[in-house]
Amino acid sequence: GIIDDSANYTYAQAVTDSDGIYRFDYVLPDQSYYLIFRAPVGYTFTTMNAGSDAALDSDANASGRTALFTFAAGVENLDFDAGLKGTPAAYDFAIKDGAANDDLAQATAVDSEGNVYVAGSFRGTVDFDPGVGVYSLTAAGGSDVFVAKYSSKGALLWAKAMGGTGDDAANAVSIGADGVVCVSGSFSATADFISGPGVYNLTAAGAKDAFVLKMDSLGGLIWARGMGGAGDEIANDVAVGTDGSVYSTGYFATLASGTNVDFDPGDGVYNLTSIGPKDVFVSKLDTDGNFVWAKRVGGTGWAQGMSIGNGIAVADDDTVYITGSFQGTADFDPGPNLYTLVCAGDTDAFVSKLDQQGNFLWAKRVGGANEVYGADLALSFDGSVHVTGGFQGVVDFDPGAGVYNLNSEGFRRLYAMKLTSSGNFVWAAGFGGTGWDLAGDIAVDDAGGVYVSGGFQGNADFDPGAGAYTLASAGQKDAFALKLNSSGTFQWAKRTGGVGDDSANGIAVYSPTGEVYTAGYFHGSADFDPGAATYQLTSSGGRDAFLAKFTAPTAAPLTVTINQGTTQADPATAAPIVFRVVFSASVADFTASDVTIGGTAPGAYVSAVSPVGNDGTTFNVSVSGMTGSGTVTAAINAGMAHNALGTPNAASTSTDNVVAYSHSTTSGPIISKVVVGEAASGGNKILESNEQLVVTWNVNSPAGVASRTVRIDGQNVSTIYGPFSNNYAAVFGPLSAGQHEYTIQVTDNNGATTTETGAFTVQAASVAGPTISKVVVAESASGGNKILESNEQLVVTWNVNSPAGVASRTVKI
Repeated sequence: GIIDDSANYTYAQAVTDSDGIYRFDYVLPDQSYYLIFRAPVGYTFTTMNAGSDAALDSDANASGRTALFTFAAGVENLDFDAGLKGTPAAYDFAIKDGAANDDLAQATAVDSEGNVYVAGSFRGTVDFDPGVGVYSLTAAGGSDVFVAKYSSKGALLWAKAMGGTGDDAANAVSIGADGVVCVSGSFSATADFISGPGVYNLTAAGAKDAFVLKMDSLGGLIWARGMGGAGDEIANDVAVGTDGSVYSTGYFATLASGTNVDFDPGDGVYNLTSIGPKDVFVSKLDTDGNFVWAKRVGGTGWAQGMSIGNGIAVADDDTVYITGSFQGTADFDPGPNLYTLVCAGDTDAFVSKLDQQGNFLWAKRVGGANEVYGADLALSFDGSVHVTGGFQGVVDFDPGAGVYNLNSEGFRRLYAMKLTSSGNFVWAAGFGGTGWDLAGDIAVDDAGGVYVSGGFQGNADFDPGAGAYTLASAGQKDAFALKLNSSGTFQWAKRTGGVGDDSANGIAVYSPTGEVYTAGYFHGSADFDPGAATYQLTSSGGRDAFLAKFTAPTAAPLTVTINQGTTQADPATAAPIVFRVVFSASVADFTASDVTIGGTAPGAYVSAVSPVGNDGTTFNVSVSGMTGSGTVTAAINAGMAHNALGTPNAASTSTDNVVAYSHSTTSGPIISKVVVGEAASGGNKILESNEQLVVTWNVNSPAGVASRTVRIDGQNVSTIYGPFSNNYAAVFGPLSAGQHEYTIQVTDNNGATTTETGAFTVQAASVAGPTISKVVVAESASGGNKILESNEQLVVTWNVNSPAGVASRTVKI
């Protein structure tokens, strides 16, 4: 609830304790106040004496407002009943703010208590209370800034409007460690940044100026600052440092190269000079709104095109990261030195890092032949940098010497990318569909999980891996929320929207509960339940702002059992011993090294894994190498394999994973004369990666041969020939260049088994160079090989035998 007065001035936020009692401070004795109950989404207020159960009666009107009350000196308690009844939406909630015009939510953030903030712009008169109450704000001119705070249940805590007769908009919101609310955006003409009684005017120097403001947790303005010149200045993002300093980025646009723009919002002057038509700015104000520094990065000339800053984040050491897009050649060192990056196509994305004083540390470029842009970035607990944006065509996302290409398949798709704090490439993930997709925002939770929001058209695959997770938009464009794990592996994706134009511009996650919030806009009727049910909201006119909440799906635990194989004898007198492994879901990365083999039987254990069926859940593990009698056990530690969502397995459980092994004293088969060679010749020569290979061996087995198995790098070889006078051969390959391992296992008719292992090296395939022959120098006219004379035009002819074709040829006389 809110403690309010007759002038609608908010004095305190009233929050219930575990007994349902509202607690609040900052009210004075002998003054009159209202308590305004804010109903969570899905609840209504009852009226007095509405039924037989007096506990449901409300001491407030239908809008949740009580009668005026006065605290006399020494009085600390008053009794009010909210009288709420109802049920919350099954999937959490969605709310809208809007009227007949366009009202847009551009950003969202959560505080340490789980409250959620939304910032954007609105026109006309809009009710910001999604419950049965009414809390209307009216824009003073074209569009005004709004900032609203809601509880985790969707109850309005407060909403503020700021602006003037021009067009004003908030683009970003960030919450400081002390609960302060910082907002950035743009304003025109003269705008009042106090919502309610009082005036705090800023006047733009040009068409549009950038603003940054700070509010307390109750929505009271602490300060607001404007920055700008004769052109357009837009603050696209804002971040709060560890000491309460406020950082912002965006762009400043001028009509001519060399124009100065003052970024000191106080009495001083600190000009940045434009060189391109749009240049990036980065600004730092202290906790009181005083100027600290401002930096420019961008094109090296007017013709080099535009540079725009879209996202900013501040690390725990107060180093500053920004992302955006640029054209042409741009200098990313804001100091006297140069550090230029060259755009490869229409626009390229950049990520740049500055130190606490705004000095250059590094900058990276990502681009291709078409468009690439950086929409926003976020930092994880280990300092890693996560960026989202859009791209078209084939793009190399490794900004270093390596190559990591993603292909948009002709459309504009979206990406998420992870760099280290030093700017080194970690991973990149592409996702999207058959239309022009829009990147909105990115957030990172306490475990390093990555969340991305935006809008998409048509059918879109949100699994950046080998799998597919396709969502279909219902209209022009639908909003989405996507989660990847810290390795960039797909976790889940959610769609909301309807037949109109819908997009999620902002995303935030409250890590303690896994609650995810998206904010953006929608048009027409839209379904905000991402599950099988529906929860429809309908816009009031043009596009309406929305805030949606859902609890992130929890991945089912990945369990695994390991027991004796279904046909395994116990006690066993022959190797291999077979164990059966069963996972609760399909895994793709389970190998023999994931199994821990133990027991009392002596020997050097050798294990191998083979799948049972095709669903990826069941495997046989065979164990050999025992040289004496004893027990053999098998287990799988936690975290060895992962399902499609990246969930690691729990430690294995077993009902019977111990096999008693009785070692045979009968002399077993003897394996000798092992040779790995080229299959065509069988010779022991240098092995190359384009060849089919063969391993040959000899067996001396008095008890005959019952079975023989060959594995290359743990994989069974199916083509085995023999015996030919006790000699055997297995054909396999080609293999990749590098070191490989063979395992030959022979079991005699008494059950005695011998295993022979070894290593061999495969080299990269060599290509024979061209051979030149039949060289003839002759008279040009006849081509004959005759005596050459000084008055003749001559010709040289030759023959080339080149298996790899001819790339070039040169003749020098």
